[in-house]
Order: sequence, then C-alpha cells, then structure tokens
Amino acid sequence: MNDSPTPSGPPNTPGGAGAKASGPSANPLPTTNRTSPPSNPRPAPASGKITATTDDTPQLAAADPTPTRPGPPSTPGHAGAKASGPSANPLPTTNRTSPPSNPRPAPASGKITATTDDTPQLAAADPTPTRPGPPNTPGHAGTNPSTPNANPLPTTNRTSPPSNTQPAAAAPTATAPTRGPATGPPAREQYGPPPPNSQPSYRLAEMTTLEAAAAVRVSPLVIIPAGAFEQHGPGMPLATDTIRAEHVADLVASQLAGRAVVGPSLGIGVSPHHLNFAGTVSLSTGTLAALVRDYVDSLHRHGWRDILVITGHGGNNATLTTVAQDLLVTHPGLRFAWTPLTSLAPDAVAAMRPSEVHGHSGEAETAQMLHLAPELVHRERLAPGSVTHDDLDPLSRLARRGGHPALTVPYDRLSANGVLGDPRRATPDDGLAIIDAAVHRIVTFAKEWLDTTG
Repeated sequence: MNDSPTPSGPPNTPGGAGAKASGPSANPLPTTNRTSPPSNPRPAPASGKITATTDDTPQLAAADPTPTRPGPPSTPGHAGAKASGPSANPLPTTNRTSPPSNPRPAPASGKITATTDDTPQLAAADPTPTRPGPPNTPGHAGTNPSTPNANPLPTTNRTSPPSNTQPAAAAPTATAPTRGPATGPPAREQYGPPPPNSQPSYRLAEMTTLEAAAAVRVSPLVIIPAGAFEQHGPGMPLATDTIRAEHVADLVASQLAGRAVVGPSLGIGVSPHHLNFAGTVSLSTGTLAALVRDYVDSLHRHGWRDILVITGHGGNNATLTTVAQDLLVTHPGLRFAWTPLTSLAPDAVAAMRPSEVHGHSGEAETAQMLHLAPELVHRERLAPGSVTHDDLDPLSRLARRGGHPALTVPYDRLSANGVLGDPRRATPDDGLAIIDAAVHRIVTFAKEWLDTTG
C-alpha cells in the first residue's frame, strides 16, 4: 500500500490524485525509470513524491535533473537544503530531495524523454556551439543554470527550450564571434592637425625648433621671468612671485608686436630668509647666478643678443646685478637687463594707503594676485602681520629703515606669520593698477632698447 500522502492538485497534474496515465510517457509497470514532463508543462510540481507501484513498494518519482550547486542552506538545489512540506522524502534514501514545493519553472534543457523500452534518454542535443562572452550570455559556456540555455546535467548534450517559451533568438553560426570595436589607441589618422593659431605664439616653450630659429631673426628680445618658491603667509601660494613675473612677461611680449619672445622661467630664487617657514625652497646666490648665465649662454648660441629678466622676487636683485657685470666680460656682444615689478608702480601702491610697515605678502602683492590669479588666493585666511614699527623688535626696525647701510634678518623675526602689512585691504582693482603701471614702464623701456639696437 502506498503510505505516501496523495498531493492535492488539479486533475491530470502529474502526481495529482485524479491524474490519468496517458500518452507514450506513461509507465504502468513498476520500474525505476522516470517519465518525461509533458510537452507543454506548467511549472513542475514538487519532485521527490512517493508513487505507488503494483507491488505497493514505495518508489521515488522522477528526480529533479538540476544538479546541486554551492549556495547557502535552504537555497533551491543546494545540497544542504532542508526538505519540508509536500516535497519532503519521508524514506531514508541517498537520493536528493527536490527544491521547495513552489519552485520557479524548471530549466528547459536536459529533459528526459521516454523511448520504446522505457529507458530514459536525453533529448536531441542543441547543435548551437558554445561561444565566449560574458556570463549569462545565451550560449556562453559559463552561463548560470537559471538561464534558459543552461545545461543542468553533467553532459555536453543540451535539449531545446520548451515549446511555450518566447521565440528564441537566431542561433549564431559556428564561425568566430564578431568582435566589438577595438579598445586600443585610435588610429593615427584620427588625430588631425591642430587648428591654426589666431596669432603666432611668443612663448619659446610652445614653439618647434624651426619656429625658434625663425624667431631669432624677427624677435630679437628674450624675456625671462624669475621668481621664488617661498612662503607668502597663510593666504597665498608659494609660487606667488613666479606667477606674477610670468603674467607680466606675457603682457609685455604681447605689446611688443612680435619683437620679443618669452623664454624659460626661473621658478626658484634666493630665499634663505624664508627658510624657517614650511615649503620654502631656496637657491644660493652662486647657483642662481650659474643658472642665469647658462640660460643666457644657450640663447646667445642660437643668435639672441638681447635678454631681459623680469623678477617678482626682491631676493634675486643682488644676484642679477652681479651676473650683469660678469656678462660684460664673458659675452661682450650681449645686452642684459633686469627689472623688479612692484617698485615700478610707486604711485599705484601709494594710492592703496598701505600700512606703516608693508611689503612681503602685504597689500601690494596680494592685490596683484587678486587681479592675476584670484583662484589661488585664500581670502578667508588672509591675516595682517607686522603693520607698524612698534610690531618690530629694535633690530628688525633697523633692518626695515631702508636705504644704506642695509641689514638683512630672517623673516620670522620680522613677522610671526611671514606677512608685512595687512593683505585684507587689497582689492583686484588695486592689483590691476599696479600691473598696468609696471607693464607700461617695461614696454616703454623695451621699445626704446630695440629701436636703439636695430
């Protein structure tokens, strides 16, 4: 007697109480062979049910062909899944139980079909070859078994999709798969020539060697920006002096109508008096002098005879004066000049009504940066330094007296934050006035110089 409970379900449902055995798939004899699912199945009921045979020996119904796979316990198809509900197998057996009683539709591939001798056989193999591609791509060898094209049985033969599925996409041919667009660098022809400049560049760094050779004949003056790499208080960048010098050099060259080019910058200067502030990098006077001489010697070799250094850092002044003297001997046919910036615009600085003590990182320098590179100024951090003589100790007051004799002291003695003056009072308009005045003075000098030398 079959002591397995008869599962409830609609008539003609495999395993249901009212199911009729019909069609070539029915097996009226006691056998361990398994029948195939109907040709148009609904989602398969729970497998592993006990069915009655003629000798009343309980037997397992058709096993779920889906192989076990790794996953957490109670995952359908997992070897450690807990059997419960109508799907449980009450008999001790080594056969695996099926997934829970309300599984998803069974995979289409790997169906068992009955033959004339009731021996289970695999249906016709799917001739579609596997092909490389991302996981879960139809036909991919690494497709997850949950996809319609997966093969859940340990075999290379795969069955076709069920008859009630949506029309399958056209099977690919056995030829090599079509590759996507190349992922390497674009072909050379995709890089067209750069658009023509609206005006010739006056920066040597942007020229080719052929353009530089031509510039020697039409642009006899080379302008070299010089600066420093030193503290400029809590609100301005270390390269403040170089940034200002480079901007002014560009402005001067642009107003000389092609008669000048801008050469390589000298981005580090003589700054030992700022070395007690973090970030400062300094050259010795001898190193800066050697760099200037090497710059000049290279340019002279190519044919340039007029060199102008625009320095944004006062600490370079003494070295530039010394180099100018040396070049009179080493390069007698060369004409060398240098100029500071802020001191060329005394009227514009005085119009700002700066503090009694002012200078480094104070009103004038901050105003220039607000005009030329405002994105680099941290206005919320700007703070006054020493603003009156009473803020200085006796030796510092002597050093700031001006004129000669001259005394040099480190800047951390002059100001605790490295600032002389009150940068909070600076405005971009003040900076524009200073820059305009300095550029005008330099351009006027350069034109007269070039007109004199021919």
